[in-house]
Amino acid sequence: MNRTCHIFCLVLCCYAATAQRKIDYTKIFQVSLTPAIGTNGMHPGGYINYFSFNLTSGYSMANYIFEIGLISNLNVNETKGLQISGIANLTGANAFAGMQQKEKDEKIKRGFEANLTGFQIAGVSNVVLNNVFGGQISGVTNVAKGALQGFQLSGISNVVYK
Repeated sequence: MNRTCHIFCLVLCCYAATAQRKIDYTKIFQVSLTPAIGTNGMHPGGYINYFSFNLTSGYSMANYIFEIGLISNLNVNETKGLQISGIANLTGANAFAGMQQKEKDEKIKRGFEANLTGFQIAGVSNVVLNNVFGGQISGVTNVAKGALQGFQLSGISNVVYK
């Protein structure tokens, strides 16, 4: 009887372990009032969104296909598709937040790049930490801290580091 109870408990534990829902950090559709008040909850920087609508500002790990924010959009790792904001679009901002220099160097050594593959349109500024493959259009300035394969159009300045 005791052995049967142990086997039953083992089977039950295995079933419960496989029945647990794996956390999904990818969302097809995301809506937010501010970065911490939206469908991605209190930690939006851990999510990849395909379509993102931000009443004020958006914040995510990455955005694919389309993102719009009345004030700004910030994607930590990458942006693909079309990104539109009233003031600023930032790709790669916060990529090294809270890291010491050794950790930053190791992340870069492993090949990390925060790139834009698509188009950014902003009222004031677009900034990409690394490379732009596509285009940037803004009222004041566009910055690609890596290389540019595409175009930049702004009211005052366009900057490409490489």
